Amino acid sequence: MTESDIFWADLIFVMEKNHKNRIMSTFREAVDKKEIVCLFIEDVYTFMDPALVEELRSKLSEYIEFGESDD
Repeated sequence: MTESDIFWADLIFVMEKNHKNRIMSTFREAVDKKEIVCLFIEDVYTFMDPALVEELRSKLSEYIEFGESDD
């Protein structure tokens, strides 16, 4: 993540509270007016793990409308 990523984003999602804290301390000024949403998903999954994808879809559905899955 870079400072320009933060400036670009309207909303920032993180999996764990420590991710949020790290972003807030590293990019203090850039995140001043940004909303950071913690999804409270333990960071124990491998990349594209189906269980992670399902949990992300579930938690993000409040914020994002998903189309039909290719599964």
